Amino acid sequence: MKTEAQFSKHICQQLKKHGIPHQRLEVTTGAGVPDLVIFYKGETIWLELKSKTYALRAEQVVFAKRAAAQNVQTFSLHAMSEHGREPCDMHTHMELFDTSQALVSGSGKSWRVDRDEVLNKFKHFKIMDVLDSCIWRIQGEL
Repeated sequence: MKTEAQFSKHICQQLKKHGIPHQRLEVTTGAGVPDLVIFYKGETIWLELKSKTYALRAEQVVFAKRAAAQNVQTFSLHAMSEHGREPCDMHTHMELFDTSQALVSGSGKSWRVDRDEVLNKFKHFKIMDVLDSCIWRIQGEL
């Protein structure tokens, strides 16, 4: 996989394969709404997908912080490459973050997840391990 579209397609295919109810949220839902809502083990997981970047749009962070104020957690899953950020660079691993913990970047105009606050790092692209990590965090075990 090289692009966010390919990453998203892979994640949705895995969810479908495992029979996990989910919905890809389209652009028409409003700015900042995460890419996926997933229902798993009695919990709702809001998941933003990113490719080769730690950046988030301000609207995504606002959504996450509003959700957190209501005790709802949102996550961002970043497919990263150890080789770089060029379009030809393949994803090599995934990193999971609590989106509400994002920080304003140095310029004050963009947001980034704090790489030191990674909840989990995955050397594979298996969605079930990601979902379990989200559940552990929601239930206060991570």
